[in-house]
Amino acid sequence: MNNRRLTLLLTGLLIAGCDAEHKRRLDTLSEQPVFPNRPPKAAPRPQPLPPRDLVYDHPLYRYPPRLDPNAPMRNPEVPARLLEEVAPEHTALSRRARIAGIVILELVIDTEGKVGAVRVLKPLPFGLDEKAMEAVRQWRFEPAKHRGKPVPVFQNVTVRFHPPAASQ
Repeated sequence: MNNRRLTLLLTGLLIAGCDAEHKRRLDTLSEQPVFPNRPPKAAPRPQPLPPRDLVYDHPLYRYPPRLDPNAPMRNPEVPARLLEEVAPEHTALSRRARIAGIVILELVIDTEGKVGAVRVLKPLPFGLDEKAMEAVRQWRFEPAKHRGKPVPVFQNVTVRFHPPAASQ
């Protein structure tokens, strides 16, 4: 409750049993401002809307610039296309454990369509992620193109490991 309301409440309660002098003092108290030295608050000004062309200049809406022109890019106009695939092999331990699943890898495909760096995004146990990396390094791609020129790109691939056949 603010001070002004409290003063008015006390005034109303005390008026019933007070004489004229007390009533006069209470009336002068209720007429005084609560905070005499504080200036009144100004109403906030509405902010103007940004122009339409600046709305998409926010960092969430734009890609950061590539500092190195030879650095791999993420979204070329024409993505790399798989030409030659080598199937991965199971390890002896994974064959015995009958492990199946997928390994997700991030590749860097150069301008000649060869696989460069490989990074595991989702592994499988028993050495299957290493076997997937070995197989993917042998894959060949048609290079990605941006503005008609081959460019190095990042690309995610999924390598599937099917359950091995039951040994008899």
